[in-house]
Amino acid sequence: MGKQDERSNLIVELLTNRQIASISELAATCGVSEITVRRDLKKLQADGTVAVHGGVASLNLAAGRVPIGDKYFVAQQAQQQRDEKTRIARAAAGYLRESETIVIDMGSTPYFFARAIPPDLPLTVVCYSLNTFIELHERRQFTIYFAGGLFDPDSLICEGPEGLRALAGTRAHRAFITGSGFDERLGLTTSNFNEQRLKQTALEVAATRYLLLDSSKFGVVKAAHVADLDAFDVVITDSGISEHYANLIRGAGKQLIVV
Repeated sequence: MGKQDERSNLIVELLTNRQIASISELAATCGVSEITVRRDLKKLQADGTVAVHGGVASLNLAAGRVPIGDKYFVAQQAQQQRDEKTRIARAAAGYLRESETIVIDMGSTPYFFARAIPPDLPLTVVCYSLNTFIELHERRQFTIYFAGGLFDPDSLICEGPEGLRALAGTRAHRAFITGSGFDERLGLTTSNFNEQRLKQTALEVAATRYLLLDSSKFGVVKAAHVADLDAFDVVITDSGISEHYANLIRGAGKQLIVV
């Protein structure tokens, strides 16, 4: 293995664990100049492994790299049910209309949703997830509001009173929300309590609320409660959803989109 390959593996390992790093940090970690790191990143960017935005590099969540461990990592979640999440994201993007204001939740499915937004569609986007912001920030037809706060490197969200106040002051046409599990009695839940209030506030400020959830999440319960089914207007999922949950959603008068 050559030195460039060794550095590339080290870069991927670092980004897998941290999700994002500056060029200077990567250079210091690899013990080389920033020019050399930029050359390495150019190769990794060409094969789709990383994304580079100015002086910052991040793991490409659609690249198929999966980190090790049992903590919640956005990059890890992006590889699970990726085809299903991509179909869900494209279906959700079909609801967007010119000049609307939308809120995009954190997580892997909202990331795929951000990627699926038509590049020529002018929108105002409110988000609180760094990977969503990085995906969209170069689209000049978007006005982007990023709710700040304390950064969580595992989930890539910023959370805190300042960001919650900014989000609560927003009024949006649509909010696109996901979670770690949905149970017929316990509702939508998530693994991370830091996400709980952000998701709840996003639901409160939107006229139409979309639940984007792949079928593997139905029947799953996590620690932090987000909302019950009544909080949503439209549920978008894949064809793996059970007849039981499909009937439950339709019986509650919600629009169910199966892709």
